[in-house]
Amino acid sequence: MGYPRPLGSIWHNPWGGGKTHALLCLGLLGKNPRLVKQHFSDVRLGDESPVKIVCIDGRLTHSNGIWGTVAEQLGKAELFGHLYSPPKAPDPDDWRKLLAGERVLILIDELPFYLDNCLATAIGDSNLCKVSASALTSLLVACGDGGDCRQTAVVMTDLNADAYPDGSQTIQQVANQVLATLGGEAERILETLQPIELETNDLYHILRRRLFTEDPDADAVKRISESYREALRKAADNHYCTGDPTTLAKDIRDTYPFSPAIKHLAARFQHNEGFQQTRGMLRLFSKVVKDLYESSKAAEARLIGPEHLNLADKSIRDQIKKINKDLENALSKDFYQTGGTARLQQIKDDGEITPDAVHDAALIILFASLSHRPAELGLTPSELGTWYAAPDRDITLLPKLWARLQDTCDYLHRTDPDNKLLFRPVENILVWVRRRAAEIGEASIQKRLAAKLQELFKAEVGSVYQKVEAFPSIADLVLDKERTTLVILSPQQRGGLPADALAYWKGQRYKNRLLFLTGLKGGFANLSDHMRKLIATEEAFDRKDLGSTERRMLEEQKERAMTEFREAMIHCFDTVFFPVDNDNFDRASFRMEYKDDSYRGARQVTTNLEIGPGKFQPWDEGNVTGNRDYAQEELFDGKVMRWNDVKENAAIRASWPMTESGWLDQLKFACVASDWWREVGADQIERGPFERKTALGVIPLRQGDGVARLALRPTPQDATVKFCPGTTFDPAKAQIVHDLAAFETDELQGVFRCVDDTAGQWATGDDFPWSGTPELKRGPNPSPIEFQASHGAGIWYTTDGTKPEPGKSSKYVGPITPADDCSVVQAVAEAKGILSAPLSVAVSKQRERKGRVRYRSTSLSVKGPAQINAAITQLATAKAEVEKASIRFALEAGGTLELQLQGIAFLPATVKAQMEALAGSLGEAKEHGEERLIDLFQLVFPSHEAFEEWVKAQGVRYQEKDLEYVG
Repeated sequence: MGYPRPLGSIWHNPWGGGKTHALLCLGLLGKNPRLVKQHFSDVRLGDESPVKIVCIDGRLTHSNGIWGTVAEQLGKAELFGHLYSPPKAPDPDDWRKLLAGERVLILIDELPFYLDNCLATAIGDSNLCKVSASALTSLLVACGDGGDCRQTAVVMTDLNADAYPDGSQTIQQVANQVLATLGGEAERILETLQPIELETNDLYHILRRRLFTEDPDADAVKRISESYREALRKAADNHYCTGDPTTLAKDIRDTYPFSPAIKHLAARFQHNEGFQQTRGMLRLFSKVVKDLYESSKAAEARLIGPEHLNLADKSIRDQIKKINKDLENALSKDFYQTGGTARLQQIKDDGEITPDAVHDAALIILFASLSHRPAELGLTPSELGTWYAAPDRDITLLPKLWARLQDTCDYLHRTDPDNKLLFRPVENILVWVRRRAAEIGEASIQKRLAAKLQELFKAEVGSVYQKVEAFPSIADLVLDKERTTLVILSPQQRGGLPADALAYWKGQRYKNRLLFLTGLKGGFANLSDHMRKLIATEEAFDRKDLGSTERRMLEEQKERAMTEFREAMIHCFDTVFFPVDNDNFDRASFRMEYKDDSYRGARQVTTNLEIGPGKFQPWDEGNVTGNRDYAQEELFDGKVMRWNDVKENAAIRASWPMTESGWLDQLKFACVASDWWREVGADQIERGPFERKTALGVIPLRQGDGVARLALRPTPQDATVKFCPGTTFDPAKAQIVHDLAAFETDELQGVFRCVDDTAGQWATGDDFPWSGTPELKRGPNPSPIEFQASHGAGIWYTTDGTKPEPGKSSKYVGPITPADDCSVVQAVAEAKGILSAPLSVAVSKQRERKGRVRYRSTSLSVKGPAQINAAITQLATAKAEVEKASIRFALEAGGTLELQLQGIAFLPATVKAQMEALAGSLGEAKEHGEERLIDLFQLVFPSHEAFEEWVKAQGVRYQEKDLEYVG
């Protein structure tokens, strides 16, 4: 005191933070300065004489106001006598007169309670609360000015009413009013201090001193921190740790024997209304430590953490309620109830995650859910992993533990999108799911399970069965000789089929048309429970009040429920019963296997019966012979049988394998095609062996240019086919036909022979004679009419409309110019006694062919000098004039180069020279297809005879429309 400002302090600490005790200590030090010198040697005292202490307790009544109490404790009550009745706040001068020459320490505690009481005391238009606030402001102003008050110090505890257990809106308003009245005086004069921080190690030093008689062994602490560092490193490797393992291990050494989780998680709820920080933590963990030692669990605990909150202990439970009373339902419904009915008390070991592991993780999350501030609630998976990781815990099971927690706790919620788990005062959506599941009756479950099994095991093409019945009434089953039925029964807890199912099968005719799928381990009740959960989860999606967080929880719940349902199915249905003879069933182990989130039961049952016992026989194109022999041995009762009876035997005789639909019909088709079986009469099959001869099918494909193309189909397929020209087969002249699909010959007659020279089971059948036809076609130009025939055939024709006949009609010797009254010319060709198809040529009325002939040609496409020269030579032979000639070249760039000749006599040498020069300059056509086009128009011949002579000499093809007679 007497040193530079600040001349006091405000101590910030919520309830239980040690403020009152600290004030008492400060007062004792002020009255006994020797204690300061003894215990705080580094503190310099300007004056070692005792200080006058003034104590203001806000929970007491101050009849003359707090300023009167200060005056009374200083023995100067009379100085403020004029301020008592009516109450009036002293101004700064009043305070200076009171404190002048005094060394005073003014300690003010619990001020909000006093101010709250003062609100009810009216003073004129104001009240005692405002007057008290004004008095305090004047005190701080007087102290801040120094002068007569320079040896006065003021210490106040926090005015934040949020920390008071009985705090009300009134207290909070009063505290805010006082702070507003004080304005900047408190900040200017008083230093803000906070004795204890929950997020520091201060609390742990207090807990160790108060709860343990001696300090821990340093080597033991080091070993434990090292073991936790390794556990945290594993957690970090699996992305389940939010901090550095080495830093966290050091934190453990500082907080031992307590877990750093207490420090970090308790800091979240330090501002809860009514929570006494230091005192509250001491009370809570003194009970936790006591419980650990009394229950003998202390020897097992490496660190004391939130997971050691034994909520079966009422005193511990009460301390948690004091921190956050809103979670009382979560404590009783999820954690502990007398009689063991709480959710966490009922969980069982599932082989991977123990009940203790679930309980420990739930307590850590509970400890992180005690804050009244929403932003400070809950833990993400990695945050949970940070405080859950320990040397004896498998951190890789955290995802399953995370899911198990959500399935177990009714008041546990998950946030979206930050993915935190936290406890709330209300039940989560999964509680509704559980309640709804409990309401679903057994009959409904049976019906839904039957539908689900019908879907999972529906018959497919190629499967061993063609019909499914799930949980049927056995007496109502009807078997079909054409289709095998799979009957799904509830799992059994004994060695064989149920008596009613076995009795039903023995009384049936079609014993080989029935399979049973069931299980020998029971577990149907468990399957029903999972089905209930799945149904209820699906129904929950229809709720109108569903939010995004609940929907996400339901989606994950549905995925878990589906997984659990599938696993229960795998355990329930693990045995297929199938008939092996007409008196006995055998069984095959069966395991349902899901792939790509789908299940194809028919395929799995089929594969299971094929690979194991061989009860299923798939169709095998390569084993037709073996299947034929097996069918003849098992299903045929004689050489000739009704095919319907063969099928009936397959359905009756359980020694016969089960097959896919249509298997026997495929076998029948293959055997008949190979002539192992023959169809005789209606629905009759005769089995071989038969006397067999080779045969040949000849299919004409095409005939043109004197060549016939044929497709040959020998029986058997591997037989050798030979061909000999002529009308008789001469082995010396025959040739083997290698390409049976497209055999070609220019012969008009020949003989085929089919020989089985490989297997030797087929006798050589009759030779197959074949003959083609000569081909007759007309010439290219319309006039005169010309005919052409292949194979040197003779041609006969008629012009009077009668049918032409070889040797009787006119024989064709050259082009025909029909008479003017002729309307049709008919012709036929004959070679080696074989006639062609008749050919008719309609004759149009001939125009008068007198005078000069103008021929309009089409374009000639050429690609270089050589072809251009050939075209010019062709033109040069014509005794004609060129009324107009256009020689046009298409260029590579897309344009044209054109040479035109008009109205001149045709001078072949001149035109040829010009065209050769032009063609030579352009060169050969490029590979990309550059064209040179010669367009000729109005080439005029002196007579029709001259035109015909040119056409015949050059082989030019034309049509009548290309000609014009110009006189």
